[in-house]
Amino acid sequence: MPASPASAGRPPFIENTLRAIEEARRQGADAVEIDVRACKSGEIVVLHDPDLRRLADDPRHVADLPWSSLKSVDLGGDRAPLLADVADLARSLGLGLNVEIKHDLPDRRAVIAPVAKLLAAYRRSLDSIVSSFDPTTLTLFRAASPEVCVAQLIHESTYHDWAFRLARALRTGGVHVEQTLAVRARCAPFLVDGFVNVWTVNDPSEARRVFELGADAVITDVPGILRASFDSAGPP
Repeated sequence: MPASPASAGRPPFIENTLRAIEEARRQGADAVEIDVRACKSGEIVVLHDPDLRRLADDPRHVADLPWSSLKSVDLGGDRAPLLADVADLARSLGLGLNVEIKHDLPDRRAVIAPVAKLLAAYRRSLDSIVSSFDPTTLTLFRAASPEVCVAQLIHESTYHDWAFRLARALRTGGVHVEQTLAVRARCAPFLVDGFVNVWTVNDPSEARRVFELGADAVITDVPGILRASFDSAGPP
């Protein structure tokens, strides 16, 4: 479940922040999904977008800013954390960690190598998955860190069938699929040999549908709502 639990309107906690992770745990999440990219000085920063426009009304790009500048940028009352900060917090809260390496990076290797090194250091104390829309990134990451499970992200597009076939060919651990693609015909090979996690599922009835399909987990903005629904109605 993601690091951006939401209510009606604007989420009460900015996505990918330490406060959002703490809130996800409070709502009953088992794991959190975060997004990572490298800043100019090489640190791995937890931010979804390549620039700061959406969160801080700032047009500067993350890749152009050193951590000494980026760490002070106000994201609506929060700050962007480093991956190491998030890993420490997730471990202390007993949360799993799904690290999405973004596909719009100036230099894949500048992110892959340090993420692999950090997750290797947490291997015995933190349950982690690395995911990406970019199959090349996953291939390079698996070569750098074969002990960490990788998942191909697949969204509804003109090439989603190709993405399913490629995920099988590359023998990724599983797939993270957009909920409109979560049908048995597409997911069956990964339900038998691998895993299927479905995003972004915010409706309890849709969550029940994908679990009945055989999905292993759902990625949601509202873990508390889904938890309450399943607690009251029972497991699928």
